[in-house]
Amino acid sequence: MQPWKILTKLLLITLLALSASGVVSAKVASGLQNLSPGLHQGETVFNPLTHLAKIDFSTTLTPGSPVVTKEGTTVIGRVKDLQKLNKGEKSLLDRLPNQGSPKANWKQNSGVLRQEMNKGQPIRDASPGDTAGQFLNAERNLLRDRGWTLDPKTNYWNPPK
Repeated sequence: MQPWKILTKLLLITLLALSASGVVSAKVASGLQNLSPGLHQGETVFNPLTHLAKIDFSTTLTPGSPVVTKEGTTVIGRVKDLQKLNKGEKSLLDRLPNQGSPKANWKQNSGVLRQEMNKGQPIRDASPGDTAGQFLNAERNLLRDRGWTLDPKTNYWNPPK
């Protein structure tokens, strides 16, 4: 097999692996296709010598979010609201197994929230105006106490500057 074919295949495998891991989003079409008319905005021909792949590196931005990391936007809120997340968003719920008591649950919850806060990315509040949730209110207080501010237009908690 010719070296350029091996390199092309390795690169495509690498891109697919990165796509599967969430590092990048890539659409790959292999084979000799009519690429010129088929290219859309944001797509590029990966290998102009062989024209074997058409790749679209795309970023999913959540409306109102200034930055979305490869890990996604963190969202806090009432459980009922966290069931309706947008693409590219994540809640803390999957990292919060029941610890058996409210005190132990809050210790865990606040620790996980602090980990997210340390990333320095905006955090969306999925339940604006809802003050009935004891843990949600405590999360908001923790954000506020650490200098985070809520933008009422976007419902994003923004880190201190």
